[in-house]
Amino acid sequence: MIDETEPNRVKRLAAELTSEVQRLINEKVSSVPLRMRKDFMEELHYDMGQLLCNIAAFTDSLTETRAPLRVRKKAYEAGLLASYLDHKFYARSDECPDEYYLVAEPYAMGMEDFERLISDCKRNDTKFIAGGFSKHFPGRTFRVIVPLFKKKELTIDG
Repeated sequence: MIDETEPNRVKRLAAELTSEVQRLINEKVSSVPLRMRKDFMEELHYDMGQLLCNIAAFTDSLTETRAPLRVRKKAYEAGLLASYLDHKFYARSDECPDEYYLVAEPYAMGMEDFERLISDCKRNDTKFIAGGFSKHFPGRTFRVIVPLFKKKELTIDG
């Protein structure tokens, strides 16, 4: 149990755990033959990504939700269900519970994809925000958030 009167204790515990995980990774990597290390590291990256997904769920400011038909229809009519917006879900925020967001976590988007997203958002009088936080595959995907009923300006906070 963490004593809340020690504000630095949380940081210290997280740093200790991170150091221990890094030590264990180094130990395991050194035991893998050189010819297999690239494959091992790719597998490890994927598996650690899954672990980071689980951790990220605790820090996410948005909660995935089943959107009502009016919300799904708005996203469809706005052209926001395009294939370049990979790993899509609807979400809500405690900060603005009446707002629905379309969240996508793609691996990549080209300039034409961003131009289309900008055009779709302008046509629907909304804005999007893109940031590095992602639950789908941290370190490989990024997040695009589009408010569907624009109640307030967007910020990236996790």
